[in-house]
Amino acid sequence: MVPHAPFTSSKELLAKGKGKESLKYFLEEKPKRRLIKDTTIGDRLRASIADLTELLEYM
Repeated sequence: MVPHAPFTSSKELLAKGKGKESLKYFLEEKPKRRLIKDTTIGDRLRASIADLTELLEYM
């Protein structure tokens, strides 16, 4: 978890020994963004699109 504190400069944070966890989080372990297409709603939307495309081709 990233603590909330005002940011002054990276040099100051490193000099004080603070912020190592937050800097490491942002520089090395930034989580991948979760997109709608990666959720169950995205799966349902893709299935609906496939059904509608199939109906369109049928016509």
